[in-house]
Amino acid sequence: MEEMKGSDDGEIANERVEEESKDVVEVESEYDDDLEADEAKAAKEEGNRLYGLGEWMSSIDSYTKALRCRKVDPNERAVYYCNRAAARLKISDNEGVVSDCTKALKKRPDYEKALVRRKTAHVNLTNYGPALDDAKELLKTARSSERTSYISEISRLERLKLEKDEKQKQEAIEQLKEVGNSFLGMFGMSVDNFKFEQDPGTGSYNVKFNQGGS
Repeated sequence: MEEMKGSDDGEIANERVEEESKDVVEVESEYDDDLEADEAKAAKEEGNRLYGLGEWMSSIDSYTKALRCRKVDPNERAVYYCNRAAARLKISDNEGVVSDCTKALKKRPDYEKALVRRKTAHVNLTNYGPALDDAKELLKTARSSERTSYISEISRLERLKLEKDEKQKQEAIEQLKEVGNSFLGMFGMSVDNFKFEQDPGTGSYNVKFNQGGS
């Protein structure tokens, strides 16, 4: 069995997730030169077993042990990263999922499961731009039976991205208005005394002063 089976839906993480995820990164940076490739594979299989039992944190530990083996070939290492990402997705460690899937894709650029899991994590983080990029990449190699679903998802992500961008723009405008009112208040004015009109021909804005405000 190359990879474990299981859905990629996220669940609520416990309070230890953030701290333990940091520990995972620190441990992984230390290769164990005594760890053989067959031991790494056994650790991966143990991770799969624990994942199947719903022991997410323990399965993450097993995949991390497998990743500490320096002698693992790139394709197999990509599997370890992707499997750990699946476990991290279960505990809502979405940043960890993005990190692991990105590493897996560096080893195997055509790794579909890694793209799917990274896209899911990006959506959970409301990072709709990167999620949209992943969805478009998946569409390129999608089977005919999947194309309609991906096209629909791309449309949904484009809408969500547009809505988020618009919300952020409005929030930025409100913050600027607060700063402007703070300054103009010293002169008995507010931003309401100024009206911005867009030139439909050039797209540029003209500022008009309105003594009475609006």
